[in-house]
Amino acid sequence: DLYLDNTLPHVDELIVIDGGSTDGTIERIRARQSEKVRLFVWPQAGAQFTQGWREPDRRNACIALTGREWILKKDADEFFREADYAKIRALIAAPRDALCCFPRINFWGDPEHVRLNTPDDSYWSPDPQGNLWRADLGLRWNDRVLHCQLEKDGAIYTRTEVCHEIPIYH
Repeated sequence: DLYLDNTLPHVDELIVIDGGSTDGTIERIRARQSEKVRLFVWPQAGAQFTQGWREPDRRNACIALTGREWILKKDADEFFREADYAKIRALIAAPRDALCCFPRINFWGDPEHVRLNTPDDSYWSPDPQGNLWRADLGLRWNDRVLHCQLEKDGAIYTRTEVCHEIPIYH
């Protein structure tokens, strides 16, 4: 419910592809389904981060299903601070061809514990991810099984803008 409560007031459309949740997620989304919220159930075949999981296919399906001008990609375990949605709207209002990347702040177990980098493990923060782009850029997720990336015409899209003032919490 945190995801829906954090997202729905700020988007024009929410497309959810559920891979086969068994924790009541589908029922909670169906209870809030409307013209704004569209749910598609696409059972996963295989373990997470294996080829059968088909994360890039799911993400590309969401891109294909939307008719909106801008795409904001959020996973079910990610959220923004409420005040940051106004900053996102300001980004959308300014013309740009860049893929906006928000620094991802990773939790360790719960939102009270942030996972920090160590000298031997510097992967975790700020870990910027491509989250916001104009749909007409034609970006699509590549076929990488783990951490797929956005491409244009078969090449990784490198025109990025890291928006340090808008962290996404994961």
